[in-house]
Amino acid sequence: MRLTVLLARSTALAVAAGLIVSGCAGGASYDDDTARDLQQQTLAVTTAAADGDWNAAAMRLMALEADARDAHARGLVSTERLDSIIAAIALVAASVEAERVAAEHAEAERAEREASEQAAREQAAREQAEREQAEREATEGGGNGGGPGSDNGGPPGNPGNGRGGRGNRD
Repeated sequence: MRLTVLLARSTALAVAAGLIVSGCAGGASYDDDTARDLQQQTLAVTTAAADGDWNAAAMRLMALEADARDAHARGLVSTERLDSIIAAIALVAASVEAERVAAEHAEAERAEREASEQAAREQAAREQAEREQAEREATEGGGNGGGPGSDNGGPPGNPGNGRGGRGNRD
């Protein structure tokens, strides 16, 4: 399932980036140098997003938009082309944000799962230690009284000989 989700996300980002690239294609609405520059910036956005560097992707999108607006202000990009680029950037920005949120959610789930597994391991270790302690106590005689090494105390009021074993044979 994780691979399917990653593939769908990558596809969505690739399609969105394609929209920017097509918006950045040169032609009558602006020169080839400006188009190449904006396409390179688009590639940097998709690379950052593919690497999961959501902050870098968002920052590069903002820079791309600023550069497109600057090119428009200098007369290098037509208003129609700028509108197309800005619309594509908005789509990619939404996709990048969705990816960031999904990645954070997946990381939180992973951390929760690891914490749960660790707690289960610790509980199993405690239970094993308790079983081993109970077994040791059972094999050591565990308070059955009167066995070898007892103080041979005898009836109440008779302190016994304190030597253990079978009594006083002196």
